Amino acid sequence: LDSTPLWHDQFLDHIGEDTERYGDELETYKQRFMKKSVHWKGPGRPILMIIGGEGVLDPPMLYQFVNDGLAEEFGAFVISPEHRFYGESQPIENATVKELMKYLTPDQAA
Repeated sequence: LDSTPLWHDQFLDHIGEDTERYGDELETYKQRFMKKSVHWKGPGRPILMIIGGEGVLDPPMLYQFVNDGLAEEFGAFVISPEHRFYGESQPIENATVKELMKYLTPDQAA
């Protein structure tokens, strides 16, 4: 288990009009995630993604059955991103209701 949080530059807006047009120029935030690669047997093996839901992502990673059972059985790599606006994955500090209505939606969830 890699209990050290890692960070990914995630797009703030996944569905806005400018998403395809401006690509890398779009606003991003740091999204926290964790990984477990101890059982991974290389290319051609599965990558299991555990979606933690509406809550903080803290070690140990969620669903030990997946991390220790399925990952070992299938030689899989496991990754678990923290949901935006939860824990340390905060796209906007002190978000307004208007911003939450735009960015904290099922379509924007990442």
